[in-house]
Amino acid sequence: MSVAPTNSAFFGDTSALANLRPAARENSPEAVREVAEQFEALFVQMMLKEMRSATIQGGLFDSFQMDTYHEMFDKQVAMDMARSGGLGLADMMVRQLSPEAARQEGAEATDPEEMHWPESVVPARPELPVAPPVEPAPAARASESPAYRDEAFSSPAEFVSTLAPLARRAAAELDVPAEAIIAQSALETGWGRHVMHHGDGRPAWNLFGIKAGSDWDGETVSVMTTEVIDGEVVRERAEFRAYDSPDEAVADYTRFLGERARYRDVPGTGNDPRRFAQALQAAGYATDPQYADKITRIVDSVRPHFGT
Repeated sequence: MSVAPTNSAFFGDTSALANLRPAARENSPEAVREVAEQFEALFVQMMLKEMRSATIQGGLFDSFQMDTYHEMFDKQVAMDMARSGGLGLADMMVRQLSPEAARQEGAEATDPEEMHWPESVVPARPELPVAPPVEPAPAARASESPAYRDEAFSSPAEFVSTLAPLARRAAAELDVPAEAIIAQSALETGWGRHVMHHGDGRPAWNLFGIKAGSDWDGETVSVMTTEVIDGEVVRERAEFRAYDSPDEAVADYTRFLGERARYRDVPGTGNDPRRFAQALQAAGYATDPQYADKITRIVDSVRPHFGT
C-alpha cells in the first residue's frame, strides 16, 4: 500500500495521518517520506510557537481570537514548509530510515564533504557597501546627545533601557510614573519597532504620537495613522512632530503635558499608572477607547526590564 502525499495539505486533515498506519506496516517508502515531513512540520511548529511566546504582548490587535488564528496559521505554514523542502530535516530522516534511498541518490549523498544545510536555513549575508568616513560637524560633539542607532530598537529590553533614564527625568518633572511613560511609548511605537521615519530613511524619533499642529514650527514627518472616529476605525495621513533624538522627543513630550491646560489632570498622578493612563484618555490624547487599558497592561511588561 502506498501513500501519495500532495504538495499542499490542510493541517486539520486527520485522515492523512490515519492512512499512514497501514502503509507504515509495509515499510512503504512513501510512508517514510510522509512521516518525515510530519515530523519536520511538528518541529517547525514548535519553533514558531516559541518565537511567538517570546514576543511581549499588549499590542493593538491582541485577543483570544487572534491567538487562535496565529496557532492555525503556524500549523499550516509548518506543514507547507515541510512539504516544499523546508529545513531539509525530512530529507535527512529519509536518508537515515531508508538505506535503499541513499543508495539510489548516489555516493555523493552520504559523502560528509558534500552534505550541507539548505540555503534557507543559513542565508548568505550580502556584502554591505562601506561608506567613506564622514567628518563630524565642527564644535558639535561636546554637547551632542548619546549616540542612538538609526534603525529601530533591536528588542523590547533595549527599548526600555534606552528610554528609562529619559522617562525617569520626565516623570520627576511631571510627578507621574516613569514606567507608564515608557508603556505609552511602547504602545505608540510597537516597542520601538515602528518609529516614524523621514522619506530619506532618517528616524523622526516621535515616540509618543504627538501630531504637528499650527503651533509647531519644528520639523515634521507625514505618515498614515489609524484613528477611531464615531466608533469607526479610519486610516488617514497626518503630520507628526519630528525630532533629532529620543532626548528631544521626551523633552517635548514633557512640555506638551506640562504646559497645556487640556492635560492639567495628567501631571501629579504620582506613582499610579492606571490613574495616569486614564487622565490621558480623559483629556483626549488618543481616539482609541481602550487607550488607558492598553497602557496599564503594558506597564506589567515594562517593569521586568525597567529596573529600579
